[in-house]
This record gives sequence, C-alpha cells and structure tokens, in this order.
Amino acid sequence: MSALTFTACSNDDDINGGKQPEVSTTDVYVSCAGNFGANQGTVGILDYNIQTRPTAPFVFRDAYKAQNGIGIGDAQDLIVFHDKIVVACTTSSKVEVLNRQGKVEQTIKLRNVEPRYLATDGKYVYFSAYSGKVYKMNPNDKVKPMIDSVVVGDYPEALSVANGKVYVNISRKGNTIVAVDCNTFKNPKKIEVGLNPYNQNIAAGNDIFIVSMFDYAKKAISTED
Repeated sequence: MSALTFTACSNDDDINGGKQPEVSTTDVYVSCAGNFGANQGTVGILDYNIQTRPTAPFVFRDAYKAQNGIGIGDAQDLIVFHDKIVVACTTSSKVEVLNRQGKVEQTIKLRNVEPRYLATDGKYVYFSAYSGKVYKMNPNDKVKPMIDSVVVGDYPEALSVANGKVYVNISRKGNTIVAVDCNTFKNPKKIEVGLNPYNQNIAAGNDIFIVSMFDYAKKAISTED
C-alpha cells in the first residue's frame, strides 16, 4: 500500500470539471516516534473519507492503542508487508508485527539492539539498528522470525533494497553507505557518498537515492550584507 500527498494553490473544483478524482486506497499508515525517550509514539491510520472531501478528507486514529488498549511506546519506522504492519521501536528495542488494523500479532524483544529503519524486498523485512548491524527477518514466522544479521558500522540509519542488495546509510559524521547481498548476508561493501547520509534512502528501479546532511556544526551568518 502506498500514498502520495500533493499541495496546490489552486481550487480543486477547477480541475476535471469540479469532479473529485477516485482513489485506489483508503488507508495510509503513519508512525510517530514522539519525543526521544518519552515513549509517547503512535501507529495510526489516516482514513480517506470521500464524503467529506475537500473540507476534511482524512480522519486520523491511533490504531495501535485502539486495538491493543495501550500505546506502542515509541515507533521509529513502519513498513507494510503483505497483510501485516512491521514497526521498528528504537527506545524500547523491539519490533512489533501487527495486522492491518493495528492488532499485535507478535512482539520481538531485542535486548540492546535498538531497531531504526525498515525495508523489504517482498520476501523478507530488513532493518537497521544502533547495534551496528542490519537484520533480516520473516514477519510471518512466529517461532523464529529473526533469520540473520551482519555488521555494517556505527549508527546505520535508513535503508532500501535494489538489485538483490540492501543499501544502508551510515550516519553520525560518516560518509558511506553499505551494500549487503540479500542472499548471503556477508561481506558488506562500502560506497563513499556525501557526509552524514541519514533518514532518506529510496530505491527507484535499479537506482538508490539518498540525502546527506553534511556537517551539523553551527555557523554564524552575517546579516549586514
């Protein structure tokens, strides 16, 4: 499931003779980490309500809390995997596997792992973690969901899958992404990029697009010119 959001300055009624376009899906899944360490995150669903468009087209609900009676804690990232939602939780160091309504199917507690970002090739789910590794898992397996892991370096962040490889950003003043073969999950290879690639790593066909944050250092800007 995917969703695109566009912003425009013109009146929607000027388009297509005033008729509202049809949509192919009604739900968008949203993870919110909340303040770091505060355990106030949410996993919500934006429901598209065509009857109220364009005045109030979306209704947001905390699906996790509604289905399970408690909050998720923190929710760094999520991904839709077939009929499931997989959520990476950094502070609480766990991965949650939910059904499409937000009901917990299994909680995978990972001591001192701190999962960060998720990606999938349609067969497995991969996630980066502050343990310095990328992990491979099968969310459908309730007995042994964790399949493999490989060391990639300190502070791996966003990742994506293309051409049979996982590509993961190495952040915190690093200037590399690391490529790992999805099948062997061995011998990671470094690729030099701009300084500090962070939370954007997107696969489009055979290409990978990343955003490097460069230097976080404070710099004075003159206002006299």
